[in-house]
Amino acid sequence: MTGGRTDSLRSTEIAAGDELPLFDLLVTSTVIVAGAIASRDFMPAHHDAEFAKAQGAPAIPGQPLRFTGQVTKTSAEGDECVIEVAVRAANDLGDHATGTVVVSLPLARESA
Repeated sequence: MTGGRTDSLRSTEIAAGDELPLFDLLVTSTVIVAGAIASRDFMPAHHDAEFAKAQGAPAIPGQPLRFTGQVTKTSAEGDECVIEVAVRAANDLGDHATGTVVVSLPLARESA
């Protein structure tokens, strides 16, 4: 993500309630088509603007998508720190995507 933190956090410094840096993506036709090609999702909404409008598509060219996330849970499992993050991509028309991401990081140890 651009404009966010460039330094690292130790896994023990991450806690429930922590928020990810905001990320705004300007949606263009190229961004939509590139995403469809990358995911091999050839639904007409990705290349046919009229079809997309008829389907009520919330991500359209010219409207930025704002990506946000918040840590909902952390736990130690063996030598790993497991972190759950609720994520959201939305614009003025509402949510485009929501979900939960689970990542596993090496458990930070205190140095002697």
